[in-house]
Amino acid sequence: MPDHALKRTDRALIADLGALCDPACRSGSPERTALDELLEILRTNRRRVGFGISTDMTRIEALARLKKLGIPVPDVLFSRSGTQIHYGPRLSQDQAWSKHIAYGWLPDQVNAVLQNTPGLALLPRAMQGIYSSCARIVDTSLFEGVDALVKRFHEADLSVHVQLNADDNLVVLPVRASKGFALRFFAAQWDIPLERILVAGAVATDESMLRGNPLGAVVVPNGEAIFPDLVSLERVVFTKHYYAAGILEAMEYYDFLGACRLPEEHSWAGESA
Repeated sequence: MPDHALKRTDRALIADLGALCDPACRSGSPERTALDELLEILRTNRRRVGFGISTDMTRIEALARLKKLGIPVPDVLFSRSGTQIHYGPRLSQDQAWSKHIAYGWLPDQVNAVLQNTPGLALLPRAMQGIYSSCARIVDTSLFEGVDALVKRFHEADLSVHVQLNADDNLVVLPVRASKGFALRFFAAQWDIPLERILVAGAVATDESMLRGNPLGAVVVPNGEAIFPDLVSLERVVFTKHYYAAGILEAMEYYDFLGACRLPEEHSWAGESA
């Protein structure tokens, strides 16, 4: 791997871009104060804490949003629902990840299925990704639903992931691609244990990142409605505070800068000391 700040880290915070701040966040507001506090903690601890952003946006859209919020370019950026991974200020692309997810990806055949599905319309070419096909639901009375679409792909002998984004656009990804798969690939590449990665989720497409071994936190209002299947998981906390304040709460809950583990594991460690 190339020389990079991530080589020195032993833990990481990966946050959905929407988990950092309310869209209406303003200078001087409590939300902005919490975000500034979080950014200062990350800056102070950057030698050992990696910082990543995950988003369904394109890389360019995500960078514009980060710039508007005054957030520095992260150590790692997962964009287009995890189909692209970029590192550091120079935003060097992880070509190994791109090669990995390209296996079995047949965009022309995928687009043909979308075009022939009643109620759907393909988005313009400029909005399509190399490893993602995007369509809009234009007629809910004709569109039979995501499960029916998945069945159409199966009948066409196409192995893909289908996800419905918050804006009601459908995104079809290679079977090897998702935010969760991107997170695990990143962790393996940089030798950061999943158990020492704090994931801050905000939208339904973050569920694959929150499941499994990472330390999970849902930090947005109505989190239980967005992630009903995660409510009972011990490694996912639904914070009382939201956005950056919720991330700070989760960092304290998991002792992220210290032991970096579940609260009951803190107490076990103390009892055995």
